[in-house]
Amino acid sequence: MIKSTIKAAMLAAISAFSAFTVSAQDNILANKPIHTLGEAKTWTDATGEQSYTFKVEDLAKLVAVPTNTANVYLYPENGAINTEDSRATGIQGFYIDLETSQNIGVIETTWEGAAANAVDIYVTDETPTLDILKSPATLSVGGLGQYTAHTFVLPEGTKGRYLVFQPTDATNYGWGVKMRSISATAPTASVLTSFSVSPSFIPKGETAAVSYTIKNQFGLDMDADITVEGGSLNGDVLTIDGDYATFTASANGVEMQAVVYAVDAPEIPAASSILTPVYTNYPAGYTYNDIDFNGTAGFVVAYNGGATELGRLRWANGEIAAAFGDTRCVFFYNNNGMIQGGWNTKINPTEKGYDILHLDIFATRNLTGNVVFEGASVIGVNHEIVLQPGKWNNIDIALTGETDINNMSVRFDEANAGDIILSNIYFSAQLDADDHEAPVFDAVTVSPVAMGATLSMTATDNTATLVYYVIKVGEATYACSGRSGEEVVYSISGLTPETDYTASITVSDGVNVSEAKDVNFRTLALFPAPDPTLPEKQVVAVFSEYYGVSALPSFDNWGSQAYSAPMTIGSKTILALNNYQGMWGGIVNFGVSASELRMTSLHIDVLGSTEDGELTFYPVWTDAEGVSVQAEGIRLPTTIKANEWNSLDFNLEDDFNYHGGSIFQLAMTNSTLPNFAIDNFYFYTNDDSTAIENVEVDVKAVNVFDIQGRCVRSNVAADKAVDNLPAGVYIIGGRKVLVK
Repeated sequence: MIKSTIKAAMLAAISAFSAFTVSAQDNILANKPIHTLGEAKTWTDATGEQSYTFKVEDLAKLVAVPTNTANVYLYPENGAINTEDSRATGIQGFYIDLETSQNIGVIETTWEGAAANAVDIYVTDETPTLDILKSPATLSVGGLGQYTAHTFVLPEGTKGRYLVFQPTDATNYGWGVKMRSISATAPTASVLTSFSVSPSFIPKGETAAVSYTIKNQFGLDMDADITVEGGSLNGDVLTIDGDYATFTASANGVEMQAVVYAVDAPEIPAASSILTPVYTNYPAGYTYNDIDFNGTAGFVVAYNGGATELGRLRWANGEIAAAFGDTRCVFFYNNNGMIQGGWNTKINPTEKGYDILHLDIFATRNLTGNVVFEGASVIGVNHEIVLQPGKWNNIDIALTGETDINNMSVRFDEANAGDIILSNIYFSAQLDADDHEAPVFDAVTVSPVAMGATLSMTATDNTATLVYYVIKVGEATYACSGRSGEEVVYSISGLTPETDYTASITVSDGVNVSEAKDVNFRTLALFPAPDPTLPEKQVVAVFSEYYGVSALPSFDNWGSQAYSAPMTIGSKTILALNNYQGMWGGIVNFGVSASELRMTSLHIDVLGSTEDGELTFYPVWTDAEGVSVQAEGIRLPTTIKANEWNSLDFNLEDDFNYHGGSIFQLAMTNSTLPNFAIDNFYFYTNDDSTAIENVEVDVKAVNVFDIQGRCVRSNVAADKAVDNLPAGVYIIGGRKVLVK
């Protein structure tokens, strides 16, 4: 047995109020006289037309019962008066006469609205005047915030007849500082009330640093002696000998225990039995913003064990993702009563033939809760779950008609809130344990394209309504499913053009797996985008090697997991955009004043993915003065054909409602494509009479504008207008001039 002692400082400590309230007989402030500190303050607004005087009688509301719902306005609740100017006069202080000198240990306050952000507390035997504010406070506290309750521990030995309370900082200028109640108790011994150890579980065979939360009856940190059985401590690093270690906290004759579990990795499900809610399709080893998208700590991934295509769930409880072997888990500490997750697209399990949602949950205590689906045809139906501590609970939720599910919650009431681990969250079908025959692989064909292939597969099972396919191509593994006897079409992307591949395919009913069937294919050649045909003088290019702009454009994913990378076709380098399905992004950081340059249209070439899909385009521009962002105009959904270059042309006015301003972004959103590439992004006009020309200008005074419509020279002789200007396109006398 190892024994160690924890020292948790209490002096002047401020902790979150933990639902503890003193009773009336314990409250030494109850029914004691309350007085303003100095005269009742009057606040006047900057115009001098409105004023507010503190109502001394309101202090009677502070005869401290914590259930008091009245408010004492220590600063006026009036947006016109409560301004920076009047705020300088300060917040109304007050004091409470205890009538006799008493020891004071703990003070509790409750606030509402725009609370005082900082307060000074004084305890004295002298009748308080404003001069007391010139002396050091007994206790000064800050960072109190709004809508809060607070517990203050006064220094040991604090004693006096008068308790002075002076807020020193309001957090909101527009509303009043309001106090609901104040109470105090005499010094009392701390009673051990709550004890917990974090983390409450660690992977078996590993060590972890642990920390303790030890609270007294006021919800404040306190000291306790700690012992541990079933493990050992090296400083704060815990090693567990078996399945769990038990910690015991002892203080003032009270003992409380907490358990830390050593958790085995959950069982890895067969990839063939899983429908992953959302596919990520990240390339091996790809990282973005220090996040590894292959599922290691820092990125919340689900929960499908052996499946290569990791599904992604989002959670709201500050979770931590970590790996147990080949299975990814998500950890929830100090669960607040509801754990909410989701997938980013609607799932219709009935349509797909899935009967079950499976979850593996490790719990630290007996818990009873519910799994609830939302955004479904059946909303709010509770599927009860009962969890046992210290083990993985294998939960199969029988679906009861839910369709179009886009969110799942695991819910516990307050009494059941506890630490849990989630893993292996996936949809599945009901299996027949007595079935020992694998499905019959009826047919498979493959249709290769330049960067992928589409497989058409059919298999039939004697009992199962659903069959599962596992496809291995090189080092990659893919999983999909379909109804028994019906054709399943599945596309693989990210392959190399003009390369030989073998797809090795097995089919399963969730229990029995067929022999592998190999299909050989060769990807097709990939051709560059067609060269444009317009002359250079009619074009303003953002990115097009044909027009001499070879630097790849700047891409912004707007917080999504989409990313850009260069892609080479023959001798041309273009921009590839990956993991785009369902994501947001766009080409940014350029500026084209299309109306000033008389550019009427926008062109972009898009290389489609392995399947037809959709992109929504819209340019974003500044207002006429180039100051603020103009409305984004019309958003235009556009069909992108698979495995070919889509040459897209848009009329800026007709298609996007653009009439002027500098276009600085081209958004490409609401994509159904996993990836695609772009080339030849430029603005143009079909009218060669308004095109950019290297022309002689008339000899007269002119203004010179750059391509963004900014004036770079004013009232300059036309024959000198372009002298020493950097190369580029300029607007002179209403005409576009190219300076080389």
